[in-house]
Amino acid sequence: MKKVLFSIVFAVCLGAFFSCSGEKLEAADEIQNPKYESLNKQTDTYLKSVGFTGVVLVAKGNKVLFAKGYGLTDSKNSESAPVSINSKFEIGSITKQFTATAIMQLEKKKKLSLEDKISKYFPEYKDGDKITIKNLLTMRSGIDENIYFSVELMVEGQEILDNGKNLDDAFWIKFLNEKPLKNEPGKVMVYNNINYVLLAKIIEKVSGVPFAQYVQEHFFNPCNMTNTNVVSGNIDVKSYNFLGNESFFPDEYSLGAGGINSSVVDLFKWMQKFANGKIVSRKTLLEMTYNRAKDCPGYGYGLRYNGSTIFHDGETLNYNSTIMYDVQTKTTIIVLCNRSRAEKNANSFGQAIKAFWK
Repeated sequence: MKKVLFSIVFAVCLGAFFSCSGEKLEAADEIQNPKYESLNKQTDTYLKSVGFTGVVLVAKGNKVLFAKGYGLTDSKNSESAPVSINSKFEIGSITKQFTATAIMQLEKKKKLSLEDKISKYFPEYKDGDKITIKNLLTMRSGIDENIYFSVELMVEGQEILDNGKNLDDAFWIKFLNEKPLKNEPGKVMVYNNINYVLLAKIIEKVSGVPFAQYVQEHFFNPCNMTNTNVVSGNIDVKSYNFLGNESFFPDEYSLGAGGINSSVVDLFKWMQKFANGKIVSRKTLLEMTYNRAKDCPGYGYGLRYNGSTIFHDGETLNYNSTIMYDVQTKTTIIVLCNRSRAEKNANSFGQAIKAFWK
């Protein structure tokens, strides 16, 4: 009964919170609502004191109260433009909620079922009859994550890309078939990027269009996300590794798992429509998050959740990010950072900012 009541309250809160369209943000370099001068100053002082570089957005309801960029778009060029609230960053695994939402749209259209065995889509995969689409969504496929980060996969993948070819099904299935499952499907949650690469390929097979085209037509265009794409290196803010070399992550390796580039403004637009039932119904959003409490505690469909917040972090080579929406305080916080998580943790910044605004 408590679970049912919470689901109802959660859905009502979402409807009230996102009932209005967002502000026109594209023309702004930064936003600091004068009604919250003290909190704006506290947030700004904190971010400067920790040497933050990137961009932060804080919103309550459909109003952005604080949005500001820090640092330059190219830290090696003192004459480069400052980071703005519309600057594009790699968002890493925040991508997964777009992939999961696409799967739910296709399920609603009865083009697939979450109970489908993935052998239906990858007949060459030896363990395909053991794994369902739902197992991929909830990180319970049993596939070994070490495959994704193996030197062999990266080397062979780079050779294929250097020859102007795509990393097709055969590329991924080859490595999956070489190793046994690490866990029995459906039993253990182990975060694994390959799950979402496979989901993106299922989206392509079922929809008949490339993943990038699908998310453009079904998400980016309807949400007016003009600074969002799925193109390697199509970003505004550079990052450098510990050797001082510029780096970005090829979207071919992270298709569906972490290949989207975006801005805090665009991600705020996405969250407004997503949580207001304009992309999928609020009933489906509950299914993707809080209704998973029994069988998938802590991780739903491309989104994490706890007692009051839906959220997800993202990380690529030298970018990391977080997006969170707190149902109780009606606060959206988005942090995009052009540093590695080990150096500057976007989630830690987000949690500190959340405490200020609570």
